[in-house]
Amino acid sequence: MSCKWIPAVTLIFVVASAQADDGTLARFKKNVAPVLRVLCFDCHSGNEPKGESGFDQLEPDLVNGDDAETWHDVLNQLNQGEMPPKKAKQPTAAQRRILTNWMRAALTEAAEAARFRRGRVVTRRLTRYEYANTMRDLLGVDLDFARDLPPEPTSPDGFRNNGSTLEMSPTQIEMYLNIARNALAEAIVTGERPKLIEVSQEKTANGRLPTRKFAGHEPVRPEFALDLKEFPRQGEFEVKVTAEAANPDNEPLPQISLSMGHVPGIIHVPRGEIGRADVSTQSQTFTFRGRMEDFPQPGPISFGNSGFKGMVLMIDYLDGDGKELRYPNRIYVQRPNKKPKTKPTPIPFGQRLEIKVTSVEFKGPVYASWPPPSHQRLLFTSENSDDEAKYIRELLARFKASAYRRPVGDDEVERTAMLFEKIRGQSDSFEEAVRETFASVLVSPHFLYIVEKRDASAKTQQVSSYELASRLSYFLWSSRPDERLLSLAKDGQLTQPEILRSETIRLLSEEQRQDEFVQRFVD
Repeated sequence: MSCKWIPAVTLIFVVASAQADDGTLARFKKNVAPVLRVLCFDCHSGNEPKGESGFDQLEPDLVNGDDAETWHDVLNQLNQGEMPPKKAKQPTAAQRRILTNWMRAALTEAAEAARFRRGRVVTRRLTRYEYANTMRDLLGVDLDFARDLPPEPTSPDGFRNNGSTLEMSPTQIEMYLNIARNALAEAIVTGERPKLIEVSQEKTANGRLPTRKFAGHEPVRPEFALDLKEFPRQGEFEVKVTAEAANPDNEPLPQISLSMGHVPGIIHVPRGEIGRADVSTQSQTFTFRGRMEDFPQPGPISFGNSGFKGMVLMIDYLDGDGKELRYPNRIYVQRPNKKPKTKPTPIPFGQRLEIKVTSVEFKGPVYASWPPPSHQRLLFTSENSDDEAKYIRELLARFKASAYRRPVGDDEVERTAMLFEKIRGQSDSFEEAVRETFASVLVSPHFLYIVEKRDASAKTQQVSSYELASRLSYFLWSSRPDERLLSLAKDGQLTQPEILRSETIRLLSEEQRQDEFVQRFVD
């Protein structure tokens, strides 16, 4: 098969378990092995196989063997058309079908066998919210990581984190890879600090006509607070809105709702809400923050007659119940036999429940430092920074251990370092190659799955310190163990009852995690 590198992007992690299906092994010997001999053994056999993949040495028993990851790599390459290489002998459609069908069946069988041990789940994929939290805590960037992932199905017992329902489809695999690449593009940067865009506008509201020109009770027109002809495509932004309310009858405080999107035109593109704020009778400045990636942005096509291709900030006015403020208009007939027309009545500010916005300011992208903390965290300073070969191995050793929530061996680091070297030759910069290499780690089953290894021959099972750290953290935080938990696991202290008790209290005392724990517990 291919003499090219085999990617480290693997999506099925197999733990030794029950027995492989006899039919699967029989089909391998009868149908698959002969095809491999014809197509692959020239490059991938013997003492020095290319790509470190000796197909003559691969274990066809994916349930009990250790080669499931490599088999999945091979399946990925076949599906992507990367093997055999173009200059090599190509398989017939029937041969390709024999290989891919067998690999899919064997991998599915291995995954199912690994999923259960002694009647309970020992491996499962991270749920959407666990994945989002883990990505945020690992990379140090706060994106909506789970936005494009499909919701998990509910298991028969009513829970969404039941391992038996958390399968992985090819579509999800592609989604995870795209999410990882986008996240790392934000976390690891190149070049100079992006230009800061600042736009502001002051308004007055006294004497204005705040209603649409229709009869009856109609909603207040949303204010086009600010046009952004120039705007950042990504990064954090900050919006400051100065507003006050008139509330003569002491009703519940009205609200402003700030949103951002395209300017409406012939085609109206939905806008996304940034946030809301209660408005009192005292003038206040409210600060809203968000990320540009979370809002609809215009493409090269211009919308509307004006051809305006920018973004727009809009403010809606809401009453104390979150409903649109509505004001009455006055109807009059201009002359007989003509349709009635409306004459909106201007009412001076202060005589009814109303909001006045006096200024809006936008700036972005906002970075506290450059490179941002996420970059400094992932590409930390080292005495080997000038030696790419040594430096990438340092980076990978730390990143993979953090991503996998356990120690990683030198062989695991070396395997991914070899992938980096292949990618580096096709990349414009070191950072670009690191991003793509790290993305392969983030679609590894060691990251996407919570795994507890089990000894099928043992009567009782011992949970390791690192497995205990993950159990505790994902139960209470729905995220990866922090550095303190991992340090205690490394020292073997976490299994001590008093230490475990104190760490449980510490995790529960984190205020920002408490609400999420209660909200997600029933899932």
